[in-house]
Order: sequence, then structure tokens, then C-alpha cells
Amino acid sequence: MGELERRNKIKWVAVAVWIILFTILVGYDHHRTSDLIRSNRDLIKHNAQVAKQHDTEIRASTKHSCEATYTTIYKVFKPFFPPKKARTIKQQKAVVQFTKLTDPKVHCIKQTKP
Repeated sequence: MGELERRNKIKWVAVAVWIILFTILVGYDHHRTSDLIRSNRDLIKHNAQVAKQHDTEIRASTKHSCEATYTTIYKVFKPFFPPKKARTIKQQKAVVQFTKLTDPKVHCIKQTKP
């Protein structure tokens, strides 16, 4: 029976070694996974800040472009307005309406709201 006991001991030692190796690998993998999770969390925060900054820059650029467009349209058509003193009531209403339609403060705020 000595041989059988010896084989059983070897089997138990082999099982113990595998358990120890498995435990070490799981611990190492857990450590690596924790580092990856932390790194990903930091990258997500950074990317959110960058995206917010880009949104702000895009909104500012859009607002500037919008204001330039409406101002240019007004400047292009302004020479065709009848002189203030010679305008009829109907013409004055049309000029006021056109001025409202080309007011960048009104229209560009609507276009660039977050």
C-alpha cells in the first residue's frame, strides 16, 4: 500500500500546486483588470471634457457664422430700402419686417441653443 499512498500524495500535491497557480493567476488578472477599469474611467472623463469643449467651440463658431450671414443679408438689401423720409407706411412696415427677419440676435440664439 505504500505505492498507493505515495501516488495519492503526489496527486494532492499536484492539485494543491494547480490551486495555488490558479489563485495567483486570478489575483494577477484581477489586478490588471482593476488597472484597466481605472484607466478606462479616466479616459471617459477626459473624453467627456474634450467633447464638452468641442461642443462649446462648435456652438460659438455656428453663432458667429449665423450672425455674419444675417448681417450680410441685411447689408446687401439695405441700399434698396427707400429713404426714411420718403417711405410710405406700407414701405416702413416692410422695412421693419425685413429688419426683424434679418435680426441675428433673434434667429442665431434659436439656432445655437444647446
